Amino acid sequence: MAAREDVDPIAAHAELIGRVAIAWNDLHRVIGQLFEEFSDSEAAKQRYWAVRSDAAQRNLAFAAGVAALRKLPNLRQRFETTMKEIDALAGDRNAALHTYWTRTFPDRKIGPHEQVPKHRQLRDNFVAQFTELVSKLSRYQIELWNLHIDYFDRT
Repeated sequence: MAAREDVDPIAAHAELIGRVAIAWNDLHRVIGQLFEEFSDSEAAKQRYWAVRSDAAQRNLAFAAGVAALRKLPNLRQRFETTMKEIDALAGDRNAALHTYWTRTFPDRKIGPHEQVPKHRQLRDNFVAQFTELVSKLSRYQIELWNLHIDYFDRT
């Protein structure tokens, strides 16, 4: 996202962080759908949605997927690889959503608050970091949706 003089820096930053949040949520919606397909138990489905941590939900979905896909090794490998790559992006997502953002002075740009420790995953060029993150999350959402279709076609 290129900075323009006529764009409010807060609005532009809020849009970028919002894109990260929405892409992450969309991806987790697909992970939840996969969990439901992989699980036969209504109680397991209710427990999954009651879990507050998305990392714990990913772990549950991973375990259910590995079990459900045990007779479909190609799908299982795609699923495992994609889920591991998603796990690796959680730190970037957390950097976007859990950084204490503020307007810097005198340039009035948005950046991490100088008096609060930075998130360890936050890079200097966070605009590029988060733009790339949104792109990756969208690709993984599509990959998991395609896996969902392939699984549905085979079961």
